[in-house]
Amino acid sequence: MKAKPTITLVPDHPRNSKVIFLKFSYNPELIRNVRQLPEICRSATRKCWYQPGGKFDLQKTLSLLEPVAFLDYKSLLSENNTSPSKSNLSHLKYSHRASTPLPEGYLEKLKQKRYSENTIHIDPPKEWLFEGLAPGTQYSASGIRKILLTAAKKTGIKRRITPHMLRHSFATHILEQRTDLRYIQALSGHASTKTTWIYTHVSTQELSKIINPLDELWDSG
Repeated sequence: MKAKPTITLVPDHPRNSKVIFLKFSYNPELIRNVRQLPEICRSATRKCWYQPGGKFDLQKTLSLLEPVAFLDYKSLLSENNTSPSKSNLSHLKYSHRASTPLPEGYLEKLKQKRYSENTIHIDPPKEWLFEGLAPGTQYSASGIRKILLTAAKKTGIKRRITPHMLRHSFATHILEQRTDLRYIQALSGHASTKTTWIYTHVSTQELSKIINPLDELWDSG
């Protein structure tokens, strides 16, 4: 399956008037869709399309262009300071996890994947990225377990599978890739390194890489 091209939305203020630049590699299909945006223009000097700030609507732009491209709008979010602050997250039980920054562009990719043309389209989330049946509520732990069990059954996995295994596997894999334990602690949202040490269990893959000092002595002789 061919990967979607990326359109980067960049705000700017030429001649003291706000515009939104749409930057992407030449693609006739994208151009046809972009031309449907209100008062869209082509800048010969910037060699990209732009829209007046007063006419720009992020939701309408997403609904029009997401079927054919991934939209990178991090610059818009940073300009508007729409990222949640730690003070806004203080009411959450696991605020230290909620405030852990995601890799650059990861949240936007998740949102676009969540509402891609291959998924069932529902109302946008009000509070959580993946919400439960009632708007503004978290997806229940039991619901996640059911999804995982159904997927395991379809793939023929017979052993007992739990959501925590995914978390544990992720931490184990990045540990084997020589990721510093402090970074794993931050990504896992652990308040203490003692919890993160659980993931330092011995793996057979790492054991096979250990060189016996006696073998080195024998080779040097």
